Amino acid sequence: MGKRRLLKLSAATAATALIAVLLPDHAAFSDERRNPELVTLGMSVPEVEALMGQSSETCWNYDRGADSRERICFRDGLLHSSGRTRQEADRIYFETTTAPDWPPPSPSTSSTEVQFGMDPQAVTRLLGRPDYVDEFYWFEHLPFYADFADGNLMKFEKGEPVPVAGSPLSGSIVFFDIGSTKLAPQAEQAIETAVQQFEALRGSATVVLFAHTDASEARSHSTDLSQRRGEVVKNRLVALRIPRDRIEVRALGDSSPLVMVPPGTAEPQNRRVEIHVWRTEKD
Repeated sequence: MGKRRLLKLSAATAATALIAVLLPDHAAFSDERRNPELVTLGMSVPEVEALMGQSSETCWNYDRGADSRERICFRDGLLHSSGRTRQEADRIYFETTTAPDWPPPSPSTSSTEVQFGMDPQAVTRLLGRPDYVDEFYWFEHLPFYADFADGNLMKFEKGEPVPVAGSPLSGSIVFFDIGSTKLAPQAEQAIETAVQQFEALRGSATVVLFAHTDASEARSHSTDLSQRRGEVVKNRLVALRIPRDRIEVRALGDSSPLVMVPPGTAEPQNRRVEIHVWRTEKD
């Protein structure tokens, strides 16, 4: 079974909008320069992703009546989590089940129920087209939220996470060998620093892991490799008593290098997981 968790977000942050089409092709815009300041209302999904990079997560929402919604989220084109939401006053509650392994095992082609690992076409066959779609992006460690209606951008919002202590350049980066997910001995200092920061906040914190590959590691599996690197660091943090549901992994592949190098060039500082401890409101 996947992990179940209950998240609480403000309605302003979690709002979604109606979209009438499935995810369009991004290829035509892949060479555009990334810049969130150029995003404008009315843009299509591929135009926004040309400026932001591909979304970290895409969630389909199905209205189920009485302020309830079924929510299906995709990562790398595969079903990653599913659950229900409900709204009470100005709060939206998410009860979510997340795939325990990534990538997940191949789902049964004859299944009549939604399963982890299904692609959007398989989900559409079972549930139909979604009523709402929201997209979630990361750009230089800041979260952005985009809502679309009829394929056009209706709302674009930057999140405001607050770093608790220090810079990721001062002891909170874990580096990896080419193609590897193995923690080196020197990783312990960065990990222990994050644990100390978390404990200093008495649980009122979230740890976000930004996981990366370098340009020499095959792009066809760079997101998967960065995800696995993030999970290795996450498991070590859990072993040191940080609750698993307080840690998020954001797999960025080779999209955000620390050191700019020519295409295909190996760079040790780009093969990394950055550890950020962010202050959060008490539950």
